[in-house]
Amino acid sequence: MALTRLQQLCLRAEAVEGTFLSPFTSTYANYLAIDPSLTFDVETYERSVARESFTPLAPLAGAVLGSASFSLEATSRSATYSTTNTPSFDLPLVACGFQRLELFRIQIAAGALATSPLLHGTVITQGTSLATLTVVGNYYADTPTQYIWATKGPGYAAGTLAGLYGNATAPTSVTTWTWTGSASPGLTASAGTPAITALGWVPTSTSLYLMTCSAGQTLANGTVLVGATSGAIGVVVGYPVSASRTDYYIRRVQGTFSAENVTPYVAGSAGTAFAITAFAQLATHSPALSIGVSKDGVLESLAGARGTVSISGNIGEPILFAFNFSGVKNAVTDSGSVSGVSFIDRTPPVLLGATMNVGDVGITSFSGQKSFCASAFSLDVANDIQYRRCLTAATGIDGIYINGRTPTGTIDPEQSPEVDFDWMANFFSTGNLRMDLVAGSGADKFRFKINNMAIGSVGQGDRNGIIIRDIGFNLHSGSTSSVSGDNEMCIIWDPSV
Repeated sequence: MALTRLQQLCLRAEAVEGTFLSPFTSTYANYLAIDPSLTFDVETYERSVARESFTPLAPLAGAVLGSASFSLEATSRSATYSTTNTPSFDLPLVACGFQRLELFRIQIAAGALATSPLLHGTVITQGTSLATLTVVGNYYADTPTQYIWATKGPGYAAGTLAGLYGNATAPTSVTTWTWTGSASPGLTASAGTPAITALGWVPTSTSLYLMTCSAGQTLANGTVLVGATSGAIGVVVGYPVSASRTDYYIRRVQGTFSAENVTPYVAGSAGTAFAITAFAQLATHSPALSIGVSKDGVLESLAGARGTVSISGNIGEPILFAFNFSGVKNAVTDSGSVSGVSFIDRTPPVLLGATMNVGDVGITSFSGQKSFCASAFSLDVANDIQYRRCLTAATGIDGIYINGRTPTGTIDPEQSPEVDFDWMANFFSTGNLRMDLVAGSGADKFRFKINNMAIGSVGQGDRNGIIIRDIGFNLHSGSTSSVSGDNEMCIIWDPSV
């Protein structure tokens, strides 16, 4: 008999989405998963033909789809910042429509921020050096000594910049930073050169590939690329800044590039073809996964999987990331459990002593935020996962993609007068709110920042004789226009503060 508690979850990012890479090795099996499950669904064609008997004919098997679900605790795998030993939720989270960014930490003194909040997505410029960073999270004015996190992208190291979120200039020890619309100097940092100390996760609406050229190119964002052999089509969206400029970030439109010649098109005009040597998913930017579950003697696996995630926390329990993935059947084989797995011996923090603050657009200062008493919270990203059906694909499925998301959340604060915090007024007006939750301590401290949300429902409940408001909220861009996006929330892990 196979035992439920002897299952193993195995996850691996694919180089080419839909092309299975075996996760059944010790490197990819070090997940302490709760309730891992992998199931299949066979699409069948029922042959409803007329003949001399009512007995149905045997059905025909079509595409074999699959789903996987599991939960992971919010805990780190390292006592120090690391891009190779990330928290266990990192890889499945980015496969649920998130991107992982490396973050600079800037410390500022009390009152050093300008008179208005510094909002997520704002580009800040350092004095003298003119280095630019993009802010991750919302930060209030008139704060006590605090930290601000900002990014240059997913891979800023050793002079190489992921050129989506800032320029190529490295920050220096200059303490003044400005941004458009702020009073000069904007904010004054404490002395010291900002360093990369943290990882951040923010939603994204696209999956990216990294294309490597055999020689340096000068390709502008928006350039359309067509593969000479594969016929694949992609669009340039950014590039790591380097002297050679051989690497580019590509949004894949159709097909998959191979080592081949590629022709660039700008405004419909073809440029000079060039050779590429590699084309692979960017593992930090919504990749597809190969997922396997070792079921005590049977290995079952999916390819090309993407999914959705919900995050929840209750008093006295670890915060949980609950994942649900969709994929295409790869294989079912008999085999022993994955051996030689080394787990990081860290204990997840429970939800005690957390900090939870909320503010609305009328609150511009740190002191104006409201700290409230709640027993639980939840966030549901609610991705719309779709199969791209294609008759030329051997499986009938040419990829699984995220078609949108409708993120929501819940909290259950005690009822208080409106003068304390105007929950009901914001409910009636769909006012824009912001909420911060800081949970854990030390290397296991995680910051959940809801940058833009509107109350969608308010119910009444009871907690040990105390009236509570059961609040449901919707995460959004913060604007009724299409100016902003991928800015509704973020998660920050900085193990040193």
